Amino acid sequence: MAGSFEYDVIGVLAGDDLPLFALNVFLQKAKFIIAADGAANRCIDAGVAPDLIVGDLDSLREVPELGEIPRRKIEDQNTTDADKLLDAMREFGSARMAITGLEGNLPDHTLAAYASIFASKLSPDILFRRGIMHPLSGPVSRQLSTAVGDRVSLIPFTDCRGVELVGVRWPLIGASLTPGRSNSISNRATVDTIRVSILAGDALLFVGRD
Repeated sequence: MAGSFEYDVIGVLAGDDLPLFALNVFLQKAKFIIAADGAANRCIDAGVAPDLIVGDLDSLREVPELGEIPRRKIEDQNTTDADKLLDAMREFGSARMAITGLEGNLPDHTLAAYASIFASKLSPDILFRRGIMHPLSGPVSRQLSTAVGDRVSLIPFTDCRGVELVGVRWPLIGASLTPGRSNSISNRATVDTIRVSILAGDALLFVGRD
């Protein structure tokens, strides 16, 4: 799945969502890599140096491979590493973006990172070991390449209305989704392109492969 996705900009946090070999595949194809603090070391471990390091730099492990990579020290304790990373990614405008490393050992940080992504309005793809999460903020309409049998889950982050999910075993047409009450979990793609649209609200669409 990794080999078919290329991005202009990839932002890396310090979680281990992707095994290093998969992270290497994505980073090798990216035009620009931004690492938040100690995530720069994870990039090095994956065999690809970042182009920019941002954050308060308190968890950065100095190694020769980091060399003269530009660093942007931001000591604002009211923002998270995800906030700092997304602020740097925003400078690239409408470039095709992805982010990885959200999934660490602190679930509160993981949830905060999702909130930061929606607040940023950037909608980068979120890369995981078993698939890709797509943040969607209405009004929005997307077509996504899939393989028949791919897992497709649409999870509302806020109340969503006018939801359509087509090309799956259990389609949604004009649906309303509410966090904790209604969603579409472990649906399955039936064609090689699915379509999702949301009139209003924020949701996460996960496309994965078993």
